[in-house]
Amino acid sequence: MPNELNIALVQSDIIWQNTSENLHHLDKLLSSVKDSNLIILPEMFNTGFSMNPEQISMPENGGEVVEWMIRKAKDSSAAIIGSVAVKEEEGFYNRLYFVQPNGEITFYNKRHLFRMAGENAQFLNGDD
Repeated sequence: MPNELNIALVQSDIIWQNTSENLHHLDKLLSSVKDSNLIILPEMFNTGFSMNPEQISMPENGGEVVEWMIRKAKDSSAAIIGSVAVKEEEGFYNRLYFVQPNGEITFYNKRHLFRMAGENAQFLNGDD
């Protein structure tokens, strides 16, 4: 049997800066995803690509959004990846979370921010 990697790319209409509505909408979309090993969500999938981090950011552990990602990874037996705005003591990051079905979490703070949209003025660069 060949090794296969089945990837689900999720494209969704975003409800602007509304985490609970976006997660509810994604619940419906992901219910039809079957037999995937990896689910890829859009950047800032829970709010849209907003330059208002003070209004949309999650705590540094990702809060309710990462809890939702953990549930979805377990329910689907697939890793799930997506970014959210997070607040740390020194400022805001556009943080990408990778959540495995066993609940293991890895993250990356976006290093190369989108200057033409002013992301660099609102978010800090990651350093790895």
